Amino acid sequence: MAKVMERLQQFGCALAYWEWQDFPPLPAKLGLDLIPDFSQGLVSIKAVTYHWSKHTLILRDLIERHAGGVRGGWDNLLAVISGGSSTPLIPKYVCETVLMDFDGLIQAQTGLGTAALIVMDKSTDIVRAIARLIEFYKHESCGQCTPCREGVDWMNKVMWRFVRGNAQVSEIDALWEISKQIEGHTICALGDGAAWPVQGLIRHFRPELEERMRQYHESKAQQASG
Repeated sequence: MAKVMERLQQFGCALAYWEWQDFPPLPAKLGLDLIPDFSQGLVSIKAVTYHWSKHTLILRDLIERHAGGVRGGWDNLLAVISGGSSTPLIPKYVCETVLMDFDGLIQAQTGLGTAALIVMDKSTDIVRAIARLIEFYKHESCGQCTPCREGVDWMNKVMWRFVRGNAQVSEIDALWEISKQIEGHTICALGDGAAWPVQGLIRHFRPELEERMRQYHESKAQQASG
């Protein structure tokens, strides 16, 4: 059923694109609504029927007015993954103004994807959350394409070291470069889906990564000297 719903949503996106381009109108019976799914840090979790048009909603309004709001209030928001697990996360300040449509999200360096929003409040370990996504994509990789087979496995190992802080700052840039070597270099889109969450994390939460590494190495130094 989930796959059927995903295909219907994708078809709904195609119909919306048709309308936006001012192509001849399609029969009314073909009209579909795109239904964003919401998960994690919300007061209530529910699907919302969202009528796509030229006048789209700001992401904050979609969350606050139609999905019950962020658990603990808007100021408790940390980040949102806007289009399912394969799209890059965006932090709170971007969510306040970005339009929940194709062009708006692309300009914010993320995407609409399947419109499955993952809302993360400040109780979320953002590094661990992304590491868990990469572990999922490693598991799902069929192994046919070398960039995906080797690159996603490498990203998975590095991300779990980042969770602990057991890494060097230079490895952040190395991880970014590996993700770019995976992106666009595989037969299917799974490689892109694995690369983009890492890119979003580095783009918006690099200071968190660096601070975690600093604390880890300080702790190790204190243990060695004590």
